Amino acid sequence: MQIRTFLAEYLPVFGKGLLMGICDIIPGVSGGTVAFITGIYGRLIAAVAHISPIIIRDLIRWDLTSLKSRLLEMDILFLVILSAGIGLAFLLISRVMLWLLHEFPVQTNGFFFGLILASS
Repeated sequence: MQIRTFLAEYLPVFGKGLLMGICDIIPGVSGGTVAFITGIYGRLIAAVAHISPIIIRDLIRWDLTSLKSRLLEMDILFLVILSAGIGLAFLLISRVMLWLLHEFPVQTNGFFFGLILASS
């Protein structure tokens, strides 16, 4: 896979993972909702549906052909890049949320309440 094609396909996935991670930190807002809004929900569900314990069996037996085909079915690259975005957002934004809750508790809680009302 060429680097330009890789970046064009997976850089937006990483960005959507960042958005999902940010929304997972905010109370009342779901990262799954963001996945649906950004158009990756179907791909995410399909990838997660292909996760199976058979992968562990293939790894123990060192059946690399079967393992590779199962990982490709699972869309492992998509899941890893999306998870990296979610994880990075957790690390970066959690400190910001704590600071906002400490310095601006009324405004931050009001914002959270507004988001919960809007999503309802």
